[in-house]
Amino acid sequence: MLNAKAPFRNGLATNVGGKAPFKRFSSQGWHFASAKGLPNRYITSIAIHPRNPKIVWVTLGGYSRPWTPPNLLGADNNNVGRGHVFVSTDAGETFRNISANLPNTPVNWIEKRDKQIILATDVGVYISDPEVTCSDYSLPNCPKFQVLGQGLPMAPVYTVRLSHGD
Repeated sequence: MLNAKAPFRNGLATNVGGKAPFKRFSSQGWHFASAKGLPNRYITSIAIHPRNPKIVWVTLGGYSRPWTPPNLLGADNNNVGRGHVFVSTDAGETFRNISANLPNTPVNWIEKRDKQIILATDVGVYISDPEVTCSDYSLPNCPKFQVLGQGLPMAPVYTVRLSHGD
């Protein structure tokens, strides 16, 4: 930030939902989505619905609580926001926080398993309850998450991969 010519700004470049139609092997149709509602912290992973590319899940790193006072050495901490898991149903134009009961810790990876969300975080792996899903994401606190596994240490996990047949 001391020597930055342009301030940090996260966002998504997409070829879904733009004004120009997407043209293969060209930049036509690509644009930056508005990403309204998405805090200004770095994006750690993205998952796209396999049948509806307008549904996008994004995870964020960093913390909701800024660790430096606002405007220290030119830092702008005004839009760090809250939450680490967000969903968009309009190709990234707007996002909704679905972090629910997760701890305030960076989420490093998102993996989808049917209707469940599996998250790799700095304090272990979390999975959403398959009975508390909401396909339209209109419920106030859905989904709910719980620690995956029993007796595992609270340790950073950076990636989650599903095995075939899981």
